[in-house]
Amino acid sequence: NSTWNLEPPSLINHLKPKHECNNKQNFSLKAILFNARSICNKIPEIQVLLSSYEYDLVFITETWATENLLDSSIIQLLDYNIFRMDRDRSTKGGGVLVFSKRYLILSQINIPDLLYVEETIVSDLRLDTSKVRFVLTYRSLFTNVVEMGFYQDVENPTLDKNILDLI
Repeated sequence: NSTWNLEPPSLINHLKPKHECNNKQNFSLKAILFNARSICNKIPEIQVLLSSYEYDLVFITETWATENLLDSSIIQLLDYNIFRMDRDRSTKGGGVLVFSKRYLILSQINIPDLLYVEETIVSDLRLDTSKVRFVLTYRSLFTNVVEMGFYQDVENPTLDKNILDLI
């Protein structure tokens, strides 16, 4: 049994939409990113998060979802679109998911095979005449980041004994 603290972390930049997306003045977003370590056993908590905190964008890593978990069972009647990339069935874990409010113009970008990274969602948010690109990815400890085109920029641990920063 795991418990979830649904209070948003204090380090998150809490932004609230001041106008509809098509208004050119003062548009901001409220977003959250977290590692779920499986959403399969946390569907009610995810629904509370989506309905109570009014996030425009929710980015989740380590969903552990499979094709057996239907989008409709996650979001039901909530006002969100869902983009997800589940890990293939050969290993447990991984997976990424993005929830976006339906009024946002968020489109998923296809990644060319040459640049393809498993468990990655690339999406563009269109705002009037500009766009913002979001890249959500999860990599296991066994992923060779050099082959993915990343390099290690941080030499010392940033979280306990772990070095988490990759560029």
